Amino acid sequence: MRSQWESAVAPVLSDAGLVVSENAEPAYGGRFGRHPAALAELLEGMQLVYNIDPSAKW
Repeated sequence: MRSQWESAVAPVLSDAGLVVSENAEPAYGGRFGRHPAALAELLEGMQLVYNIDPSAKW
């Protein structure tokens, strides 16, 4: 599955000037609320209104 992912993603990353590290390992646990600090901070900002008022209507 990783090779299929790399085949699809590598050209996009290359166009953006990025590369996937050979030692990159998948991160698991996001669905259980375990996120790296940078992502946790971003999610907190995105969920701010809901956390203030879960009944808010858009």
